[in-house]
Amino acid sequence: MPSIDSSSARRRLAVAFLPLGLCLLLGWAVTLGPFGLGGGEKDILILLPLALWSLVFAISSLAMWVVGATLAKSSRVSALIGVGVLGVTLVTLVVKGA
Repeated sequence: MPSIDSSSARRRLAVAFLPLGLCLLLGWAVTLGPFGLGGGEKDILILLPLALWSLVFAISSLAMWVVGATLAKSSRVSALIGVGVLGVTLVTLVVKGA
């Protein structure tokens, strides 16, 4: 089993959770802070797809780390998985809503 240095582990964790942290920061900015999109409380609904993508990205990035993929490959694959989950969710909502 290869040894994991602490800087590599910190970098991987930072890359995995950075989109989720940015999503939380943007959520704060929309609800309580200076950033408004003109819809009042409904503005937070705009962030739901970003939050879902960020969560899927973090989970799949950590899973790819466990498998042993490089940081670049795990980020690329995790981003594609996140987009795929968003696409499937959108199609499911459209079909169920019709």
